[in-house]
Amino acid sequence: MNDFKAMILRWNWVILDTETTGFPPQGEVIQLATLDSHGHCEFDVLIKPQDRIPPDATRIHGITNEMVADAPAFPNVHIALYQYLKGKDLIVYNLDFDLTVLANTMQRYANNPMLKVLDVESAHCAMRWYADVRGDWDDYHGNNRWHKLAVACAQQGVNVKDTHSALGDCKLTRALIMKVFEEDIPPEH
Repeated sequence: MNDFKAMILRWNWVILDTETTGFPPQGEVIQLATLDSHGHCEFDVLIKPQDRIPPDATRIHGITNEMVADAPAFPNVHIALYQYLKGKDLIVYNLDFDLTVLANTMQRYANNPMLKVLDVESAHCAMRWYADVRGDWDDYHGNNRWHKLAVACAQQGVNVKDTHSALGDCKLTRALIMKVFEEDIPPEH
């Protein structure tokens, strides 16, 4: 937790979240958002997938095939995202899921030479960090219990709204971080 806290207090971090067509290995990124350490949004974009969005996925996040029909393809968004994240600390609430779906989406465009693995200073899973903060031991898994983002926010008294949109989840993740570290953060942040 001290490494995470030191990273937070450097103020060079960006929260990223995605919404997808489904789970890996078939799932593709269809919405991507970022929020920097000061709460500024650089990306909040729909992305046109190669495959159609299944109705089950639409029921979760509300993104339809019609909404992404004229959206940019992933390589167009990725090039700008790569430049923006270069050298920053990356925070994702469920890091393994989002990075896997990003990698799977990149693989679909493997013949595009512009696609590169994200060049971040470090990557941190806010879900695992919060599990350690909360400290609810799970004997079955042998680690601290992971909590859904909305549950973690509710546990910390963070107003939960706008879940299951990429930007909404970025805002919730930032609010959770700021709440946990509120005594360590100067008021101007």
